[in-house]
Amino acid sequence: MKRITSLACAALASLSIASAQNESNPWAIGVYGGLTEYEGELASDMFGILGKGYTFHGHGGLQVSRFLNQRWDVSLFGAYGRIGAKFNKSVAPLSNGPVYKQNEIYADLTAAFKFVKNEKCKFHPFAFAGIGYRNLSTVEDFIGVDGGDLVIPAGLGCDLRLSERVALSYICRYGFTLGDDKDTRDCGKVNDQQMMHSLGVKFAFGAPKDSDKDGVEDKLDECPNTPAGVAVDSKGCPLDDDKDGVPNYLDKCPGTPA
Repeated sequence: MKRITSLACAALASLSIASAQNESNPWAIGVYGGLTEYEGELASDMFGILGKGYTFHGHGGLQVSRFLNQRWDVSLFGAYGRIGAKFNKSVAPLSNGPVYKQNEIYADLTAAFKFVKNEKCKFHPFAFAGIGYRNLSTVEDFIGVDGGDLVIPAGLGCDLRLSERVALSYICRYGFTLGDDKDTRDCGKVNDQQMMHSLGVKFAFGAPKDSDKDGVEDKLDECPNTPAGVAVDSKGCPLDDDKDGVPNYLDKCPGTPA
């Protein structure tokens, strides 16, 4: 499996090198849009986009992410949109009743595990989980109970690296709420749930880490801890003009013949 993943990454990397969010660009901002699906006593819309009675409710979101290491990122996500459903006869008996619809303000803090470590690979799937909160307000002429719920989010996503700093991103975010009354029904065996499908673009940015301040980022620096003010080459090593093995700043006999 590991060999297959490496070969796939090598093949994709041959098309273009795409590093996006990494140690050199540790921060990323993502702009998203998508659908929010309801699951509860009134209807079952999760992954039911092709089903009869499915209702579309959109959201727009913003995410700020921080690179921790090759395996882990941490992210803060916020969104505003709507959630709702029509009564579904197979789930709720009130098939001719009013429609449930609410405005939703949503936020969560999550940690993401990245399945692929190779930065040259363009395809980067990940899994995440964390803690979140949603606040709901009922749309006029529809049913709903105003208020907030804690949410336990978890899901899967994937970034497709388009360039060194830009990636196309899809996130499937499941939310198990710690409340069960916002749809006016509190009679099920399981609390209300939701699913957010978000598609967007991520922009990576940030200053590369350069511990010795020699102008060469740490991951490319072959001579770390160079003294301050010492001139270095592209590899971060002190210059040695006469090639005698003694760097210029320590060489008491500069210009030694080769």
